[in-house]
Amino acid sequence: LYQYITIYNTLKTLEIKGNADIKKGSTATFELINNSLTPITIFAPWQKRIEKFENNSWRKVRIISCPCGANCDAPSQTVVLKPSEKQILDWNLMEGWCDKKQENGTPKTIENISDEGLYRISVDYSIDGTNRLTITKEFRIFN
Repeated sequence: LYQYITIYNTLKTLEIKGNADIKKGSTATFELINNSLTPITIFAPWQKRIEKFENNSWRKVRIISCPCGANCDAPSQTVVLKPSEKQILDWNLMEGWCDKKQENGTPKTIENISDEGLYRISVDYSIDGTNRLTITKEFRIFN
């Protein structure tokens, strides 16, 4: 019964809309939609949790949320979507990380265009503000 409720809640409360096929070099845009009659809490709304399917498992794609060496404001830990409210998540299809520090003391930013293949986006959310659920949407990057 619990598994049925979880699947029902995942399908009926929060939805991720976006293209199933995304051309390499473009931008992936996803829309989170609250289809329920109550507010839904989204955890870490600033974090783009993208994974790539490689060697029969999902590998986390490294995405920079703040420029290397910059002092960025701490992002909000949650956001609440009201019924029928939407939130847009964009990803430039770049994998990036901060490398070793340069002579000026600032880490060098390394960015690569993501390869073709199967990916998914994951979003953690809660219907009651406490219990976390995860929804995912798969998509493919093509050339």
